[in-house]
Amino acid sequence: MTETTITKGKFKHIESGNGKVMLLLHGLMGDLSNFKHIIRHFSSSFRVIVPALPIFETPIKQLSL
Repeated sequence: MTETTITKGKFKHIESGNGKVMLLLHGLMGDLSNFKHIIRHFSSSFRVIVPALPIFETPIKQLSL
């Protein structure tokens, strides 16, 4: 199953699979690649969606927590 990155306006998400939706949310200090194996495993049974938070595309020097 292949992953697709979808952009709607200024928001992006990764989507893979078909069926009931499984939404994966990640913490601020994680990385979307942490979900790679989870997406592959569950996309055979679910439509897996992972929102890409803007924090992951902002240069680290511009971030403020």
